[in-house]
Amino acid sequence: MVSKIPVKNIIITFALTIAAWLFAFPMADFPVNFSYSAAVVLMTLVGWSTGLIPPYLTALIFFALTIILKLLEPSVLFTGFGSTAVWLIISGFVIGTAISISGLGKTLASLIAPHFTGSYFRLIFGLVFSAALLGFIMPSSIGRAVVLIPIGIALADQVGFAQGSNGRLGVVTSLIIACNMPSFAILPANIPNMILSGSSETLFGIHFGYTEYLWLHFPVLGLLKSFAIIGTTLLVFPAKMDLDANHDVAEQHVDPQQKNLQIRVAVILGITLLFWVTDSIHGVNPAWVGLVTSIILLLPKWGVVPAKSFSSSVDFSTIVFVASALGLGVLVNESGIGAALGDVFATLLPGESSGTFAN
Repeated sequence: MVSKIPVKNIIITFALTIAAWLFAFPMADFPVNFSYSAAVVLMTLVGWSTGLIPPYLTALIFFALTIILKLLEPSVLFTGFGSTAVWLIISGFVIGTAISISGLGKTLASLIAPHFTGSYFRLIFGLVFSAALLGFIMPSSIGRAVVLIPIGIALADQVGFAQGSNGRLGVVTSLIIACNMPSFAILPANIPNMILSGSSETLFGIHFGYTEYLWLHFPVLGLLKSFAIIGTTLLVFPAKMDLDANHDVAEQHVDPQQKNLQIRVAVILGITLLFWVTDSIHGVNPAWVGLVTSIILLLPKWGVVPAKSFSSSVDFSTIVFVASALGLGVLVNESGIGAALGDVFATLLPGESSGTFAN
């Protein structure tokens, strides 16, 4: 019996074959570097999308091939490392670590959690909007999930939602989505925003401000999407809560030293958020505000994050990946691949100015 070849393997083989063909037989109507750039871009995208090798290793291969083949000057290729996107991510890791070390996230969640157990709707509503609002002070979707999902599961146990029940699935699913999707409306709240911001800055010189980005996107991506998550959860995972059950949630006991640490982090984050929101007034980019906050949090004695924790708190593989993604955008733009693909897609689209459905 002949075993089936996985679709992923077929895609990888096909893409790498095309890349090898472009290296061996460059396209006649274009410069040699155009074909080489297309091959490198194709290999990089296949590596990232299929998980053939870790994303950071694909990124390093991209950097190596681009430099060796002289497709871009090093000063251009590595501009991603100087992008505001990278520094926002670094500051996000440090801030997330400070919140985790101080226990501030769990304290905030435990304070608001007891108010959510009046009904199933109230529980889902409260958890979803807590996750969305936490995006303002915790710029890491994974960090928000790490903080809130255990609280959500504890609440599910308190109100009698057993393992595998609709109520428990609704709590966990809504939190997983809410920790990620509404935060797309907050500029420094997740990595895709950083890549968008960094690419716009690197390729087109367009800088996004925290406030203008928030006002443009939060009404839809933040508020409406949160309501959509709530409605979908209630529809897909309907459940009823046992109102006669014991809904008391155990209080978080925090020693005075830990409490002082939490107050310090809360004050620093409050000031940081104030500077982020008023960036249109003072003109300082959110990345540099985040960088200053990271420095304060890393200061010896007065800071919150120990120096030895810096390397473990900052995921450098993510930084390399983001920088390479920005470099890939530069290569596509500089090599002419973007313009060539734009011309191809333009021929597939209707060119009339009439307001037809196709247009």
